[in-house]
Amino acid sequence: DQPLALKRNTSALFRVLSGKFWLWLNFTSSWDSEEVRWICKRAGIRRSHLFNYFSILRLIRPTYLAKYAKDKYDKLTSEEQEQAQRIFVQLVYPDQGNKHTRRRANRAELGEDNWHLVTCNEGLADSRLVVTSVDDVKQETVEIVHEALIQNWDDLQKWIENDRKFRTWQEGLRFAIRQWQQSGKDQGALLRGRQLFEAEDWLQRRRTDLEAEREYIEVSVEERNVQIQRELKWTELELKLELDQVKRDLARRTMFGALGVLIGLVGVFYYFQAEEIRFQSQLTQIIIEGGESLDSLKFLPKVLRRANRTASQQNIDEAIGLYQKTITAAQNLKKAIIDRPQEFHPQVKNKQEVQQIWDKAESSLVEIVLKHRFPQLEEELKNGRFGRYKTYKKEPDDEEKATLFKDECDKFHSETEKTISTALEERCQLIEPTDFKEKHTDGALKTTYKILITSYGIGADLDKNGQINNPYESERMPCEILKKIEELWRKYTDNRCGWLSSLKSERDRYIELDCQVLNQETLISSTISRPYWYTFKRVTECQKKD
Repeated sequence: DQPLALKRNTSALFRVLSGKFWLWLNFTSSWDSEEVRWICKRAGIRRSHLFNYFSILRLIRPTYLAKYAKDKYDKLTSEEQEQAQRIFVQLVYPDQGNKHTRRRANRAELGEDNWHLVTCNEGLADSRLVVTSVDDVKQETVEIVHEALIQNWDDLQKWIENDRKFRTWQEGLRFAIRQWQQSGKDQGALLRGRQLFEAEDWLQRRRTDLEAEREYIEVSVEERNVQIQRELKWTELELKLELDQVKRDLARRTMFGALGVLIGLVGVFYYFQAEEIRFQSQLTQIIIEGGESLDSLKFLPKVLRRANRTASQQNIDEAIGLYQKTITAAQNLKKAIIDRPQEFHPQVKNKQEVQQIWDKAESSLVEIVLKHRFPQLEEELKNGRFGRYKTYKKEPDDEEKATLFKDECDKFHSETEKTISTALEERCQLIEPTDFKEKHTDGALKTTYKILITSYGIGADLDKNGQINNPYESERMPCEILKKIEELWRKYTDNRCGWLSSLKSERDRYIELDCQVLNQETLISSTISRPYWYTFKRVTECQKKD
């Protein structure tokens, strides 16, 4: 009988599964394979009983696998060990907890030197620690042989923990790159603002690990520099045109008294224009540096005063832009004080000054947005012009594009979004417009997006990719704005549509069955593109403050 067979053959099975034989059983794709039949024959057991033995062995296999991996790793040279660390870290999706999962990497992502260690004689593939293959687009790929290795190899856990910050950032960057490629390398999908400064910093420190991503970062830097030069030229041109106009007025004057007055006016004009040039030059320098210097701290109050004066003159767009730049510089400076405290003394005083500037700029920005942007939103909601999130059915020739989008749906929800609901899964069978600025039809939904995400309103999308995909962007959304948006949507939809779902299941957190005007989705999933997690977290934080 089965218990007797188990007792009689367990020791034989353990002997057979020593060394590399158990690896065949562990990683074979079929229980009917030649390897499995051979193992059963050697152990004198039936294949029908193999699962019973496997249940016992699972208590031993993870520990054995970790020991086996460490033995192979210890036999590498010191240089090869460093390479192996970089390789294994790239083959893991970092998780906020410890439930890391394996990741398939291609040859370009690892680099040629690392790839050689994977495929060389007695390399990682020969040692059965990784498995190589070729994907659908004929790229060579590699992945860790089994997730048990990730969970039970202590050394690998330490490497992952040490590189968690970089790898989490890198996965976000790769998602942005996929969007850039999907859009036909459109300039609007490049890195900007804080995201670009962070990418430049990582590229300087981890160039070896960013070979595949380097082009995207460098193209973003080039576009940023071109944009800055373009803005400077426009400023110079505007000043020159104003000066030429003054000279023409002066030439038309013939009376000496008037000439004297005009000469005085020209002197005043030159003074103010020189001040304007200095202001624009300093502001441009802050944009280039990201506001991460003490000079920025001294200059930001001046920018804030200029923004307030501009707002009082009803130059709304310009004032909003200045408030946004002030907040961005303050945000970057606050992070720099935390990351490089030795450069800022006294640190506590500087942090307080920066926070005060941030709070004042945000308060003024909220006030001007509520006054000048929200009336349009309320008018559209009041008249039932809700708008919708654009998607269209895929056609046969859209297969490659659809596959890319489906991969994004499957692979990059966020570190806590492990599943998606049926309704959202249906969206993954559709294709979204590649231009994120055109993802909504005209109406309240599009206006909500513009108020939160774009420079029209709050401007939370710092890297201009149509997403809120990091904590720096989510904290740019003021609670007062989020609450007011929800208040208006609930008011004009009979309390059916809001940021969060009334369903309790984590799986359905972005589904609202009563919200028919948004196709049974929440405001979060209807307004922005994935990942939703950072917006969800920010909305939750704001609601807890009530």
